[in-house]
Amino acid sequence: MADGTAPTQAYLALVQQRIRDVWKAPALDFTNRTSATVVTFRLHKNGSVSLVKIEQSSGNESYDAAGKQAVLSASPLPAFPPDLSHAYVDAHITLTAPSAKE
Repeated sequence: MADGTAPTQAYLALVQQRIRDVWKAPALDFTNRTSATVVTFRLHKNGSVSLVKIEQSSGNESYDAAGKQAVLSASPLPAFPPDLSHAYVDAHITLTAPSAKE
C-alpha cells in the first residue's frame, strides 16, 4: 500500500526532529572536520526505545555517548500512527555537530 508511506515518513521525520531537539553535541574542536555519529535503536509502538547503540562511531567516545543520550532523553517518543501496525521499528539517526559560526 503506497498510500500508507507518507504518514509513516511524516511520523519518522517527527521522531528524528524530537531527537535532534534534545541533541547536545559536546564542545569539541572539529576544525576542518565534519563529525557525525549514527545511533541505531528499536522504536516500540508506544514510543519507548530500546537497544540504543552506536551504528557508526564519530571516532570520539564523548560525542558518541552524547548521541546515545539524545535518543534516550527524547524517549518516550510519539506513539506509532494508526497506519503503522508493527510492534516495533528498528531505526537509526545521524547526528552531526553544528558548524561553528563565530
